[in-house]
Amino acid sequence: MINSRKEYWFLTFKLLTTRKSQTIGFASILIFTLCNLFSKPVFAQTGLASEQIDQADFLSEVPIVSSATRLNQKITEVPASITIIDREMIEASGATEIPQLFRLVPGYISYYVFGNQFGVTNRGLTIEFPGDLEVMIDGRSVYEPIFSAVEWSSLGITVEDIDYIEVLRGSNTPAYGSNAYLGAINIVTANPVKAHGTNINVTLGDLHTRNTQIRQNGSLGVVNYSLGVSYRSNEGFPRLKKQANPIPFDRIQDSNEALHLNLRLIYTPTVFDTIDFQMGVGKSDLDIPGNDLTDGPNGFNEREIETNFQFIQWRKSLQNTNEFQLQLYHNRLAVDEIRELGPLSGLLSVPPSFIPLIFDGHADEDIVTGIRDTVSERFDVELQHKLNLTEHQRLVWGAGVRYDKIRSEFLLGREDAVDELQYRLFANWEWRLGEKLTFNFGAMSEHNNIVGNFISPRAAVNYQFLPGQVIHSSYTYGNRTPSVLESSQFQATSFADGTLIDVDINYDDNIDESK
Repeated sequence: MINSRKEYWFLTFKLLTTRKSQTIGFASILIFTLCNLFSKPVFAQTGLASEQIDQADFLSEVPIVSSATRLNQKITEVPASITIIDREMIEASGATEIPQLFRLVPGYISYYVFGNQFGVTNRGLTIEFPGDLEVMIDGRSVYEPIFSAVEWSSLGITVEDIDYIEVLRGSNTPAYGSNAYLGAINIVTANPVKAHGTNINVTLGDLHTRNTQIRQNGSLGVVNYSLGVSYRSNEGFPRLKKQANPIPFDRIQDSNEALHLNLRLIYTPTVFDTIDFQMGVGKSDLDIPGNDLTDGPNGFNEREIETNFQFIQWRKSLQNTNEFQLQLYHNRLAVDEIRELGPLSGLLSVPPSFIPLIFDGHADEDIVTGIRDTVSERFDVELQHKLNLTEHQRLVWGAGVRYDKIRSEFLLGREDAVDELQYRLFANWEWRLGEKLTFNFGAMSEHNNIVGNFISPRAAVNYQFLPGQVIHSSYTYGNRTPSVLESSQFQATSFADGTLIDVDINYDDNIDESK
């Protein structure tokens, strides 16, 4: 009998050169609690009763969020359900991978596809590439058109880089477009203005986990910078070897090895202007299990992913706390995966002599497929304007253009690239009636060359009947447009000379948006 339960261990070392690291363990908490309990009578006798802990000490300020409407709002006034994962929660979670953090969010499902590949969805199907969430890092979308989803292993940041995360637990297409069909995630990284010195993090653990990160933060005049490099590797989940299995145990694996380099600069030429520049490069080597982990010539496929991105954002503060923002970014992801399937006769379970009869004289040969030389790129430019209309009314509006391009002969059945051009116009109006009642009205209008025009509106009302207690009601009409891959996938398997063996057409000329 095989015991399927296994406990994994991880040991993390952290070195911060600018301040003394403080850790409160169970013993410290116990000592503090006992001292507090036995010291209360002393406080009363010495006239220091006002220093005792009361209910007010457990009530913190209402968090401010911006991912719901693009306006900075109290969490009690936003027109959507939202969860904030702050730095304290991140450290207490013990998570070693970013997708693991979303297990803290009600309704969200974070799961392993393989030992090196995650999926995250909100009340959706746990498929290999869930594509109904908009995931951003500091406002930059990391949705990959080639996968119609997020490639979590190639984000280029680690758990240690995150300051906090805002998670929308419902459709947010009126604010961030069709990718936010079931929700939106904005990962906010640590600002180099607030961090200085050198940080070193080392994590060792089961499954040969070896994670190392070094980050240098500092300033040069009016420029604050953060330069980081991270290396991560593990051997994925352990596999069971059957005695009759001809494949060596160490070849049936889903390991991962990744190296990333990131640079961030915050430039403040005036008190009214801030320029945020980010760039990064990375490479990941993944072993992807085949369709059957116990059969086949290899048992796994080698997938190599190379990424780079550039991001620049200019934010200008105007009069009456108004603000203008312009941002541009470029993402590039290249995938190279070779899948050796073995002889065609073996795939069809026929004698080799039958192949020329079936395929018009073609001799039996080894079949090699895979998403080789596949490239996905995204260019995006967006402007945004925040206005205080009156004392109780605020407005944010903006427009953007996005260009997606993918090239993959295996997935598209063609050598040239397929692209998508998208335009968007958005706005959200907030109207506060006193301290208790807040209305939000917003919409996003989008147009692309796949489905044409569509609009995603939202209307919401929040009523705060007690401090910290809010009744919220909203209506959102969400749309999700197909990705470039979903509208063009023509997957073909062929002989070495290009003669087709099998064709899998996964698109419809009349495809429309999801609603």
